[in-house]
Amino acid sequence: MSDPRPVLIRHIYDKRSMVACCMAVASLIGSLPVMLSAHDAAQLDPSKTMTAHRVSADSSPHVDGVLDDEVWLQAPSYSGLTQQAPNDGEPATEKTTIQLAYDDEALFVGMMLYYSGAIDDQLTRRDQTQGVDRFRIEIDAHHDHQTAYMFELSAAGSLRDGHVTANGGSFDGNWDGVWEGKVSRHDEGISAEWRIPYHVLRFSPADEYIWGINVVRKINSTKEDVYWARVPRHEKGWVSRFGHLEGIERISPVNTFEVLPYSVGRATFFPGGASDDTDLFGNLGAHVRYGLTSSTSLNATVNPDFGQVEADPAVLNLSVFE
Repeated sequence: MSDPRPVLIRHIYDKRSMVACCMAVASLIGSLPVMLSAHDAAQLDPSKTMTAHRVSADSSPHVDGVLDDEVWLQAPSYSGLTQQAPNDGEPATEKTTIQLAYDDEALFVGMMLYYSGAIDDQLTRRDQTQGVDRFRIEIDAHHDHQTAYMFELSAAGSLRDGHVTANGGSFDGNWDGVWEGKVSRHDEGISAEWRIPYHVLRFSPADEYIWGINVVRKINSTKEDVYWARVPRHEKGWVSRFGHLEGIERISPVNTFEVLPYSVGRATFFPGGASDDTDLFGNLGAHVRYGLTSSTSLNATVNPDFGQVEADPAVLNLSVFE
């Protein structure tokens, strides 16, 4: 007759495993609000809130870098940037003021950047503004505390943009949005203006919007990295530390439709040959991008140009080993 104890012991362990599994699931469900909440009360400074000023289409600012439009006399002004480097947590040595306005089509940003020292305004190509004085605005339009769009200007007026994913863990500099930005020099430093259309930001419809926002400034003369919403140097998190942009209402997201056409031409001539010894070639095509929803896009290519495809480098092995 077989001993029933092994079966009994197995049942006891099975029950214990089920209880442990249920407790683990309950613990996970109970911690979901904490895991999904990107704004910890210890991280978010309640004073870091901006309000955008509503303007009509007729009174929208002209983007030329000069803050002489009527809207900049009415929009509230914000300042108080904090160093991340070199003195983490200390106030910025140079003053920066930020103002925001919006109409039915775009968000406008006005910024005054004061300088007591030299301004590094070397002209660079687009998306190559590293190493010069620059300043940017980052916007979390989905307000998911994980992703954001970055729009940067250099002191010379060069543009740089990108998409921040995984809460700052990944930065896609290949993303290029269609927006405007201008800078202007004045006696006390630089003034700058942005016009960021809503189709670039991609957000879901709502009656009233709250977006995440941060302002970053790089000052070469003092080697400073300063932030409006502080990001401590040795702590994790980026978009989750953004402040809030409020006051935006009665606007609608725009379905994007972008077309990037291209043309290719080639002519090959054979000197000394007959008049018809000429090879002519031409080709047309386009890349198309259509926004189906605020978070889904359809990308297509008509007649791809395979001449732009990067080929794998050839490797020639001259050794005796494979």
